[in-house]
Amino acid sequence: LDGMPLAIELAAARLRALPVAEILTGLHDRFRILTGGARGAVRRQQTLRASVDWSHGLLTDVDRVIFRRLAVFRGGFHLDAAEAVVADEYVQPYQVLDELTLLVDKSLVIAENPSGATRYRLLETVRQYALEKLGDSGESDAVRVRHRDHYTHLAELVDQRGSDGHRRVEQAKIEIDNLRAAFTWSCDVGDGEGALHLACGLQRLWMTSGRVQEALSWIGAVLSDPTRPPADVTQATYARALADQATITAAVGAPEGMEQPERALAIA
Repeated sequence: LDGMPLAIELAAARLRALPVAEILTGLHDRFRILTGGARGAVRRQQTLRASVDWSHGLLTDVDRVIFRRLAVFRGGFHLDAAEAVVADEYVQPYQVLDELTLLVDKSLVIAENPSGATRYRLLETVRQYALEKLGDSGESDAVRVRHRDHYTHLAELVDQRGSDGHRRVEQAKIEIDNLRAAFTWSCDVGDGEGALHLACGLQRLWMTSGRVQEALSWIGAVLSDPTRPPADVTQATYARALADQATITAAVGAPEGMEQPERALAIA
């Protein structure tokens, strides 16, 4: 519950009827379960939704647009990511910092400085609310495309060989939740090409951070049948995915023979 006093109070009140484990399970729909505040309290203190509604109602139109678009981020974001994902013909990049500052002042966005560079995040309760608003706005797909493209570019930088390779891998570790979100969305919309670009671009991350099982699960999610490429995947991307899959599988001590890498070589 991110330490939100009202949310904790409303969850505690549910203990009269539900055990803690069931309350925890119910938090996937926290706006339904976190209700039942004191009847004598003002309306915004009676349910969690009313509380967030009240804060949302104080925002300007531009504030609301930026607020709901920030919901696509998972695990936080830096300013450059917010500018790339939030800005369009309606919101200019130079506006994002000022609006972020206002949302921080209103406690709808949290600003943190764990390593010198300010990183922002939405409390999970607030993010769920903003996701609902984003879904209602009709602009969800456009925002998620920009989010996917931004983190695909990060994967491409990780894939490049250069003196700053270690820094890029460390950056990808910080952004792993956003990378996962971008990959999941690509799969959900049937973009196998984009999903494999992400999975293969992060090979250095997978191999240096011990996330090889996750790497194999990503590639396997797109290549359900490794003997033939999905219809929307180019031959070049398919060959790279086959080669990476074989390399990673061998690295964990479970090679599956030469058929797959030889197929990749033949395509190349």
